[in-house]
Amino acid sequence: MTLVSKTYWLGAPFFFKQEPENAQVRSLSFHSADLRQLGGLYWTPEGNPRPRVAAVLMHPRVDFSRHYTIPRLLEAGIGCLAANSRNPNNDTTTVHEDIILDVGACVRVLKEEHGAEYVVLIGNSGGGSLDAFYQCQASLAKESRIQVTPGGAPTALGRVDMIPADALVLISAHKGQGMVMNECIDPAVVDENDPDRTDPGLDMYREANGFKPAPEWSTFAPDFVTRYRTAQLERVRRLDETAHGLIAQNNRATELKSDPAFQALDADRQHDILRREARQPVMTIYRTMANLNYVDNHLDPSTREYGSLLSDRPDLMNQQIMGFGRLCSPEAWLSTWSGLSSNANLLSTLPGVHCPTLVINAGRDREIYDLRSRRRQRPQLLKLPRSPPLLRTRIRRQRSPRRQRGDGPHHPLAPGTRRPLSQHRGPTNQARSVWARVDRGSQGAGFFLSEPNLPTQLRTPHRCVTLTRDQKQEGDPKRRES
Repeated sequence: MTLVSKTYWLGAPFFFKQEPENAQVRSLSFHSADLRQLGGLYWTPEGNPRPRVAAVLMHPRVDFSRHYTIPRLLEAGIGCLAANSRNPNNDTTTVHEDIILDVGACVRVLKEEHGAEYVVLIGNSGGGSLDAFYQCQASLAKESRIQVTPGGAPTALGRVDMIPADALVLISAHKGQGMVMNECIDPAVVDENDPDRTDPGLDMYREANGFKPAPEWSTFAPDFVTRYRTAQLERVRRLDETAHGLIAQNNRATELKSDPAFQALDADRQHDILRREARQPVMTIYRTMANLNYVDNHLDPSTREYGSLLSDRPDLMNQQIMGFGRLCSPEAWLSTWSGLSSNANLLSTLPGVHCPTLVINAGRDREIYDLRSRRRQRPQLLKLPRSPPLLRTRIRRQRSPRRQRGDGPHHPLAPGTRRPLSQHRGPTNQARSVWARVDRGSQGAGFFLSEPNLPTQLRTPHRCVTLTRDQKQEGDPKRRES
């Protein structure tokens, strides 16, 4: 039985399909501020091993060493450091308060060792919440940063130097891995040790609740949707309590070892306490492929295909080991996968991001369902102050307008000439040109689509672009400004 989505049949969907032309690549090895050894591939334009502008591509666990954005960025003269975090291909122990130090190591090595004047963080999927979390913390004074993880462990953020990046790009980025879990965890599970013990009234894959056999779209009643979403958060809350309980057991063993009476205990008792302190529990999270949006396209109308990112049959994939957060330490659950506890949440970190930010949404991504309010009402565009003079980049259509002076890296602007961020026509900002500039001396204005659920503090130079075809199945998608 093949359950994995066809997107993955010919390899990782994040990889480019053809090797970049006129490029060179070096393997780098470097250390994070807490002395974890990291590695990555540094792609640079041929003949320019030290470009002034460089991008960092990293995901909490996915290998981005051959990311699909790399060829186009190299064409624009931008270097690309595609690096793995300390947890490549396995997020069982991923604590975001630790791995943002890995992002910081990439920024530092590019600026201090490879001549980059400007560094752009490119956060694709889970890399978006990772990069925004880093940028938010790096922009704060050491004493204002997060001092303790959601699991109660001290962080290194208050004692290390963190260099803020100069710009942020979010590509098909969800609000955070925990926020994804809030909506894909199966609330029907009533016993975490037995996934077959369920509440049938909360099982989205039962016909009695509105489910129809795949690939026919289901329609869930509004009252079921409300009960379902509430029960999902309740299960996350119960798992949070379990995680805190496991951590407390370890902490209790540490206290017993530190007690003066420990030395008076017999050897076996002492050894039991030491073993309990050393234990690293692993939580098994069953059935995490149960987002109502997978099978009901009425909740978030779009051109998305049936199913989830990982499978065209989420009803069956829900029982597989391949899924979100299926195995994790208590600390990793709280820091990464709990939408109630994790700090890696765009809704809380983006207000602290003050650099120019480009937001690109993949309209057919089968895990990103953050635009509900935008589709129900006509988007309103907010005009914002001009972007700081930092860097120059571009996003290209398949049919680009004829270039004019200043419309490319080989066509600099004449001194004193203003360059708008884009060409606008009409209140909906439907632009023919999708060149996005943040140039030295730029006078462009940033725009951000307003959304009632987002904090008003997000009104920094942000820009939204929507992809009209599935970026994971198309290497060079058409783009539409929204």
